Amino acid sequence: MYKQVLTILILFMAIGLSAQITISGKVVDENGEPIIGMTIWEVETTNGVITGLGGIFEIDVLNEESVIEFSLHHCSIRQKIEKTRVFNISTTDLYHVCKGLNKNLLSEYELLTEVTIIPEQQSSSTVTQLTRPTDLSLSGTADILSNAPGIFADASTGEVFSRVFSRGVSLSAEDDIGWFYNSLQEDGLPITMVNYNQFSPDLFHRPDLSISQVEIFKGGKSGILAANSPGTVVNFIGRTPSNNYQSETKITTGLHQNGRAFLRLEGYSGGKFNDSNWGYDVSYWIRRDQGNRDIDYNLSEGVQAKLGLYRYFDNGIISLKSKILNDQTNRYTGVAATDWDNPVPAFGQSFQNTSLLVREFAGEIPDGRTLGASSYEFNPSNGIQTDEWNATLSADFQWTDWRLQVDSKISLKSANWQTSIGGQPLGLDNFLTYFISGDQFPVGLVEFLDTETGQSIATVNNAGILNAFQGMTPTFDYVSGSLPNDAILGSGAWYKDDQVNDWINDVSMTWNSGDLNWTIGAFGSRSTVDAFTNASFIYATYEPEPQGLEVRLTDFDGNQRNLSDGVGLSNYGALLYEEGDININIFSLYSQLTDYIYDKLHVDISARYDLVQHRGLKYNSAPIEVGDGGLDGNPSTSFDNGLLGRAGSDAVDFDYDFLSWSAGASYELDYATNLYARLSNTHKSPELNYYLNNFSNVPIDGPGAVQDIFQAELGVKRYNFTITGFYSSLSNVPYSNFEFDQQTNTIFYEPTQFNSSRTIGLELEYRQRINSQFSIDLNATLQDAQLVDFTLYQSNGTVEISDDSVISLDNREVPHQANLSGNINLNYSGDRFDGRLTYRYVGNRFGNLENSFTLPAYGRWDASVKWNVSNRWYLSVLGTNLFNSAGLNNFFGPNQFGSNADAATAEFIENNPDASFVVFPISGRTVSLSVGYRI
Repeated sequence: MYKQVLTILILFMAIGLSAQITISGKVVDENGEPIIGMTIWEVETTNGVITGLGGIFEIDVLNEESVIEFSLHHCSIRQKIEKTRVFNISTTDLYHVCKGLNKNLLSEYELLTEVTIIPEQQSSSTVTQLTRPTDLSLSGTADILSNAPGIFADASTGEVFSRVFSRGVSLSAEDDIGWFYNSLQEDGLPITMVNYNQFSPDLFHRPDLSISQVEIFKGGKSGILAANSPGTVVNFIGRTPSNNYQSETKITTGLHQNGRAFLRLEGYSGGKFNDSNWGYDVSYWIRRDQGNRDIDYNLSEGVQAKLGLYRYFDNGIISLKSKILNDQTNRYTGVAATDWDNPVPAFGQSFQNTSLLVREFAGEIPDGRTLGASSYEFNPSNGIQTDEWNATLSADFQWTDWRLQVDSKISLKSANWQTSIGGQPLGLDNFLTYFISGDQFPVGLVEFLDTETGQSIATVNNAGILNAFQGMTPTFDYVSGSLPNDAILGSGAWYKDDQVNDWINDVSMTWNSGDLNWTIGAFGSRSTVDAFTNASFIYATYEPEPQGLEVRLTDFDGNQRNLSDGVGLSNYGALLYEEGDININIFSLYSQLTDYIYDKLHVDISARYDLVQHRGLKYNSAPIEVGDGGLDGNPSTSFDNGLLGRAGSDAVDFDYDFLSWSAGASYELDYATNLYARLSNTHKSPELNYYLNNFSNVPIDGPGAVQDIFQAELGVKRYNFTITGFYSSLSNVPYSNFEFDQQTNTIFYEPTQFNSSRTIGLELEYRQRINSQFSIDLNATLQDAQLVDFTLYQSNGTVEISDDSVISLDNREVPHQANLSGNINLNYSGDRFDGRLTYRYVGNRFGNLENSFTLPAYGRWDASVKWNVSNRWYLSVLGTNLFNSAGLNNFFGPNQFGSNADAATAEFIENNPDASFVVFPISGRTVSLSVGYRI
């Protein structure tokens, strides 16, 4: 397989190297929007090409003295090739103004804007650009990033709560902190400087029409460009208003493969005020999405609005931008499967449709922060409510040799979770099914009732669960009726109430003198975090669409007690309590020196010093003394007897500081080809999950570990391809898991192990034009990621440490890293129609550290067609996962309450060949139709 792939790559490179002198670039307007359909031809030979999707072109020329003409219908202008390969050309306004007009456009010269052909060959770093990201996907940030080479973007839980990593920098990018190594930015500033369990930047990011392009900066220099972010920098860049009024309105509707619909209205407008030095832009979207998996409420609905005000000067610009986000979404849980070698859905579930989210209900749970004196609402249909207001003040001024950039942003964020979490079955023969209610001895006749109708579904005699304590097999007996799969859903009522305020500042000064370019800068941020998490239990049926259960007990003395309330909530606030008030201060100094040593050799050296301070309190918890009968004083209700509340605190007072560096060089082999190399050593400090999650009621034992990341890159860039070899090494990576002991109903946090990994790989981006209308884009990543000096603590299912062990996993493969992945795009660009057909491939990956379970390879087909009906109106159709591929992106181990991926050891699988387990499938087919109007 590898030999075949390498042969294909060599052939592609040979095709690209056949041209003697080629220039290439990307044609964009002043907002960064690609201009499609522009003719570019060499005057001397009349050899020409037409810009395709993304405004990309390449053309063979006679020599470096050739004259190139850029033409759009009757609009044309000529320019001689310059050594810099940068053209600043006055040409027509946005392409949609000219496209389709069969008339002389000389009058349009009064609407001139600047178009720049952007050179990329001379860079000694790897940067990928995606234009008009909302044309690529409507499913959120991670799905957009799946279009970029070398990026693993896991959107299997939905548009938020995703995992994103590249080039083997992944060990700590776990399921609930999937952006651990990366910086997600808007216009060059991070969305937030806070990252911990169930709080990540993609919660507050919704791409819209105001975004012109996405820049994805991979490799070692990422740790220099952004504070504490050694993996990848993902920057969504907004439009800048042109001299003339521009407006676009788009309405999108569509269907998911399960027949559920979505609707989205969005718009953008901007320009200058009456030819003054003031400009503005406004954008918005409003959406409602029923969701692509089966639930009885909408998955997402909300609104976002942005406003920008700009003051232009002869040598710069000052801008003030603001965003308001009020949105509700949700994230999916895993799906049950069987057959360890070829996973298939189990228990009537579906990889395309099943969500295992409980049905809508309205409940009240006592609030442990007020010792039960007040309560909070809990309704699973509320999902994750995210709110943000931010304001950013920026200044960018350029003098003859100097450039000053200043950015300052303040943002107020909140994330309120009211959703069900966990989807494993609890059998009726399991004592935890009853004791998790909080009742002291829930043994007798247990009746399960439908919470919506009040009708009895089943009555169980559960006395046989006590057999387990006598070394015998536990049992149960139906007295009447039955429950689906003889089990209930092991699901928690997950309530989070997080408030985060960020103040982020960045200032830099650049001196440019001939071939020398020097930048110095400072970054500072302060974030205040008020985090609260509380979990109760929800009684529901274990079936594809869980139904709430009210549970009542009649003990053998004839006493009756309610194990749940009327909507199925149980053990109010007693499963988990986490609370913390922590401030994060980050201060950075950075510098970059770029120089042309001589005509063909370009070098840059950069360094960054980061100081990260964590200050505050992590609160512990203990059951609240509520007296006989619980909070309500009623001894016949058992669901309110164990409420957790604040019980003391641990101080968080730790500093982390480190110096990162990166050095790169680029050498021009010929006019169109550059060889580049880079070495980098960067670092990553702990995130707040180190305090808030890993040490529940356990004293914080000193500061967390600072990870070390070393990366090396060697590549070739040519007009139609980039090929990069990379090496990534992570060390001092803390790894710990937890074990839920079903015998004692307690959680055991395993001792931390400090481990390493290394990844060697090859990353390819290739583009080949077939003719003036068709082109092919290919990107692929081949890699080998291995664990190095890696140990794993095994607690063997109990909190008892006498049977624990530490095993070595050296030379195993890093989980979730496919040896081969990539995209192939067939592009079409005509006078009125544009189209793209995409095939995405993700190879086999191991699902856990022991490599005992393999996530199978999968492919996915996407397609889009855009019809420019006129110079104003357009229609577009976008289809994702057209053939409903059942790809799997994540693995949560055995289908047991409280389990994890690493519990699926080779021994467990061998001893339990028919056991079920939990996987996370990719989203099924979605097809959308958009109608747009542009001015």
